[in-house]
Amino acid sequence: MTGKLLGFTEEIKDIFEGTHNTSTSLSRAPGPPEAGVKGSTSSFPFWPGGMDEPWADLLKKESLDASLFEEELLDTPPASKNLPVGSISNGDDTDWEVLNEPEEKEEEIDLEKTQIQQQEKPDEDAAFLKLSSLPVLNISETEKKKSATNYEWAVIEDAACPVEDFKEKIPKMALTWDFDLDPFQQKAVVHLEKKESVFVAAHTSAGKTVVAEYAIALARNHVTRVIYTSPIKALSNQKYRDFKEKFGDVGLITGDRGVVWEEVFIMLPDHVNLIMLSATVPNTAEFAEWLGGIKKRKIYVISTLKRPVPLMHYLYTGSVGKTENDIFPIVDSSGKFLSEGYVKATKPKDNKSKTATGPKGPKYNLGLAQEKNIYIGLLGYLQKKDLLPAVCFTLSRKKCNTHAEMLSSRDLTTQAEKREITKFFNECISKLKSEDRKLPQVILMGEQLKLGFGVHHSGILPILKEVVEMLFQRSLLKVLFATETFAMGVNMPTRTVVFDSIRKHDGLNFRDLKPSEYIQMAGRAGRRGKDKIGTVIILCKAEVPDSLSLHNMMLGKPTKLESQFKLTYSMILNLLKIKTFRVEDVIKRSFGESDNQKQQKVYKDMLTEATKKLANLTKIDCSLCNIDLAQYIIALKEASILKKEVMEKKCSLAIASKMLTPGRILVISINEHLNVLCTLLSLEKDNKLKVLAIAEKNKSLVSKDSTSGSNILPWTKQLFYPSERQPELLNVTFSNIQVIGNKVLRIDSSAILKECKRLHAMLEYFKTISKTDGNSLFKKNSNPGYSTSSAFQELCSLCEANLNGFPSANLNMKDINFASKVHDLEGLEKSFGNYTCVKCPEFAKHFEELNTILQTEEDIREYSYKLSEESLSLHPDYESRKAVLKKLGYIDENENVQLKGCVAREMSNHELLITELLMTSVFTDCPPEEVAALLSCMVFQQKNDDANLELPSHLLQKIQDIRQQYNFYLVPVVYEWAKGTMFAEIMKKTDIDEGIIVRSIQRLSELLKDVRNGANLVGDTVLAKKMEDASHQIKRDIVFAASLYTQ
Repeated sequence: MTGKLLGFTEEIKDIFEGTHNTSTSLSRAPGPPEAGVKGSTSSFPFWPGGMDEPWADLLKKESLDASLFEEELLDTPPASKNLPVGSISNGDDTDWEVLNEPEEKEEEIDLEKTQIQQQEKPDEDAAFLKLSSLPVLNISETEKKKSATNYEWAVIEDAACPVEDFKEKIPKMALTWDFDLDPFQQKAVVHLEKKESVFVAAHTSAGKTVVAEYAIALARNHVTRVIYTSPIKALSNQKYRDFKEKFGDVGLITGDRGVVWEEVFIMLPDHVNLIMLSATVPNTAEFAEWLGGIKKRKIYVISTLKRPVPLMHYLYTGSVGKTENDIFPIVDSSGKFLSEGYVKATKPKDNKSKTATGPKGPKYNLGLAQEKNIYIGLLGYLQKKDLLPAVCFTLSRKKCNTHAEMLSSRDLTTQAEKREITKFFNECISKLKSEDRKLPQVILMGEQLKLGFGVHHSGILPILKEVVEMLFQRSLLKVLFATETFAMGVNMPTRTVVFDSIRKHDGLNFRDLKPSEYIQMAGRAGRRGKDKIGTVIILCKAEVPDSLSLHNMMLGKPTKLESQFKLTYSMILNLLKIKTFRVEDVIKRSFGESDNQKQQKVYKDMLTEATKKLANLTKIDCSLCNIDLAQYIIALKEASILKKEVMEKKCSLAIASKMLTPGRILVISINEHLNVLCTLLSLEKDNKLKVLAIAEKNKSLVSKDSTSGSNILPWTKQLFYPSERQPELLNVTFSNIQVIGNKVLRIDSSAILKECKRLHAMLEYFKTISKTDGNSLFKKNSNPGYSTSSAFQELCSLCEANLNGFPSANLNMKDINFASKVHDLEGLEKSFGNYTCVKCPEFAKHFEELNTILQTEEDIREYSYKLSEESLSLHPDYESRKAVLKKLGYIDENENVQLKGCVAREMSNHELLITELLMTSVFTDCPPEEVAALLSCMVFQQKNDDANLELPSHLLQKIQDIRQQYNFYLVPVVYEWAKGTMFAEIMKKTDIDEGIIVRSIQRLSELLKDVRNGANLVGDTVLAKKMEDASHQIKRDIVFAASLYTQ
């Protein structure tokens, strides 16, 4: 960059563009200073980037009208036809040097020209700082790789290839490091220099933060701002400290619960660039394509599977004593599953289980003494092999505490390390009150830290968690027992990762870890620049997990990015205040709707085609068919749906599963024909059946799938029996079955399947010999085997004997609801013979013609529905929520937000309930401590115990969904805290973990601010003061101790 001015644009604002609560324009008047950081619920959002502005068409029309008007201006004064005046120009002919740059100069700044053309107005934050036009940069000439997949907005970069002449292209970087950048980092830096959005997906500790730091450095050089978002408060605090040390001018906002990032992406203004950092996920390109599509900009996807420190995975089956070194490699550093290692690991456990007494079967829990021996043995091995420090992921808070306490007899630190730990610990807690320093958790943690052990989970006090993190970063802690959130949050690599278990409780039941969960935690192993190999150890306490589970967990595909977008009352109310903006527009742009929105053009084309087709179809002119043929077809479709339900129910019965054995006679319907007689060969997975059916002559014996959605055919009980026949192998489902016959053929089903397989192979062979005559060669040289031929002959004999319908087996149905459906189906089938249209001599022809018309009309309705907003997956939820808001008076019939709606907008969660409590003066007579205690039920997230509820299952789930939102277990704790009771005294009266209490009260403080804002809005100054008092009473001492990262 040279700083030379390449050009400028001047934009004169003659029109007042509104204020923060009347306009979505970036050029509007700024809001009040107090709304400068977090904004205000009364403020309008800036117009989302990528969304067509409602006034854009008007501006285009005005521009078009103006140009037409200017072209029609008279250029000759009246009565002066022969007087030369010259042509009138729309612009000034003055030769400004800055506007008329030489030709080659325009090529050099082509990047800037392109960026300006892509935006309707310049980026005011960065327009004044242009990239240098010196040829040495040449960023715009970076060779672009063609995407392997045809994406419109996502550009897939090859992260394995370094950028050629990187230093020549960017000679003066905005930020440098004392190591060479990896190829994926180089590519990201190049795109950042070009003001482009990137999506970087890489493993933990791969160096994604480098990309973020470079973006911050660029923004600092450009005198613009960067917002760095993180999923949890701990990571925000850590990044604040890191960025503060590196960049100086850094702010921090934590505590607000906010919205999902998906909503943030949708609502971001056009001038904001996006830098997304993620762990490796399989659908990065699809996500980038969605995001690029809604923002109308290219998203450059840079994914790398390379780890800076390779991982070795082991199974540990040892314990204290002779088996201390029993550790076996299971996955090597190249990602290969080592079967021989698994076999070796299972042998000692198999020998133990053979000699053990007691009940057999899978064991997941051991006694405390046994667990202690395993950990002592493991620590001995890790110390011997110099594999400390280690993080042991224990997937429950209680176990973390138990394991740290049971190892209190072990000492892993030197005297010098003890002194340093003690000094640091005392300095950190010195700012707490003396009573808080005597809390049992504080005292216990101090003792454990001196021994080299740490505990990190949500139940630990925030200040103690930060002490643990900082000591671990300084390598003073040797073993850290942590829950899964440690891997998701703070960036703290270690030499070794240990899994106490690979099974977790997800809130519903116990299950194995998902690949993404395992990879996230295992990825903490291996410190860049310190370790050549990261070590991952799975403890096999009672038994070795089965190899399939291990393989799927370690080498399976990570979980895809999925839409988390959901509607809230607050979002709806905030969007309804903007008349130029619709909630449906936001729903359309959610990631969950991306596939449907991609198909919109296809649906439009199909709708146009169907409309044209319908216009060309001729209505039938028949006195008989015009009476009731349409009703006949409708009844036929109803019977088809009912038949499908009945047969699927029948086939799911235990008695039916016993009947569905090889040789059972079935009557099926497929796309081509109705009532085809066949015999069952095998019952496959997913309710699929292989059958041998009677087919027309000259059809191949190639196994093919038939769809369950059969074409509608005129109803008949008569079996399909062509004059020329041959056997055909079909794959069908339960929904294809019309009748389960009462006879079973004695056949050799395995021999028939082998013969069919042989014939299929023969057909494929003839096709390879001759593409044109393959089928004819097959017909000349093939014939069914003996087993197939004999089964087919018996099938034909049965068909001839039962042409008017095959008798069905008696299933002895006792279900009343099901019997009702069977009765309805039988009634429909009996009625088909009573329709007038069946007497028409050309019934078959007229049936096909009208069915085509009705089907085309149905297609038009379906495509119209898919193109409408009613097809949006969240549309029913939106309409339901809107109806609730109208009924409760939050919006009127014209969807204008009322006073209650304005109050609800102030609430970050539980909007309606809190608004109703506020508007009905429930809090008026309550003292501040009671208000705080009552509202704590909305922030305490521990699950309720619904075991004592005796309700029908369909009601129990709904009751549970509501009850989980409100938990009153913390009410007495908050009441005592608000009254001024010391934290140590409160902890004697409750079994809730200290960290959970602190986090809940911190959230409560935010909620009290929301209620205060709502009270001010309605003019209730007394309640507003009460909320201030309640907030002041709970905001004290250890609960609101300042973060160590911000000091």
